[in-house]
Amino acid sequence: IWKFKKTRISEVSATLLFYAAYVVGMGWAIFTLPHDYLWPFQVLEVALLNPGYIPQIVMNNKNKHAGCLSGITQTLSVFIHISHAYINLADGVNLVVGVGYLLSGLLNTVLLLQIIAFSANSTEFIERELELSRMAPFQKKLIEAIATNTIESMFAETSEML
Repeated sequence: IWKFKKTRISEVSATLLFYAAYVVGMGWAIFTLPHDYLWPFQVLEVALLNPGYIPQIVMNNKNKHAGCLSGITQTLSVFIHISHAYINLADGVNLVVGVGYLLSGLLNTVLLLQIIAFSANSTEFIERELELSRMAPFQKKLIEAIATNTIESMFAETSEML
C-alpha cells in the first residue's frame, strides 16, 4: 500500500512559482528573442521533461504495478515524442533536442510496456484503493496496521481519525 504524506504549503507554492516563472520566461523568450537564440530553451524543456520518468519506472518495478497510468495516454505520449524526435533529427538543426525527445520516447515506451506487463496487478491495486477510499478512517488504519504488523500505528494520530 502506498503511503501518502501531506504536502506542505511551502512545497506547493515553490512548485507553482517555479512553473509560473518557467511559463513566463518561455513566453518572454519566444516573443522577444531572435529565433537563433531559442534553442537553449528547447534544451531546457527536454532536460526538465526526461528526469521525471525515471522515478516512475523504478516505482512501477518495485511495486509490480503501474497504478492509475493510462495505456491510451501513454501510447499517445510515445508517438508524440518519437514524432518530435524524428522531426528534429531529420531537420538536422536541433540534434540535442531530437536526441532528448528520442530518449523521452524510449522512457515512455518503457512505461507503456510496464502498463501492459503489470495490467493485472494494476487492476487489483486500483480496486483495492477504491475499496479503501470508501472505508471509514478507522477501518483504513486497522487494515494498514494489520498489513504492516504494527498495531501501535493504528492508535497513532487518533485525533486525526475523530
